[in-house]
Amino acid sequence: MFLHIGENCSVPAKNVIGIFDLEITTTGGTTRDYLKKAEEENRVTYVSEQMPKSFIITTEYNGDYIYLSPISASTLNKRLELIFSGENF
Repeated sequence: MFLHIGENCSVPAKNVIGIFDLEITTTGGTTRDYLKKAEEENRVTYVSEQMPKSFIITTEYNGDYIYLSPISASTLNKRLELIFSGENF
């Protein structure tokens, strides 16, 4: 199953490590540093030209990979719960 994270982008649900609210989690320096380093290493994809609301960490390419999504973390988490519960949405 795939998790739709915005625009024309979906990721394998089984590869999702975490979904985070961008505004809340980037108030501390640690998360900002992590995202900056990932971007420098070309491990970040902007899903849309819209302002990102969340970021999704996945396991890909023998490491973690980050997607910045215009969809809220709560909506993405609900979608992921539905996938793993076996319900259709």
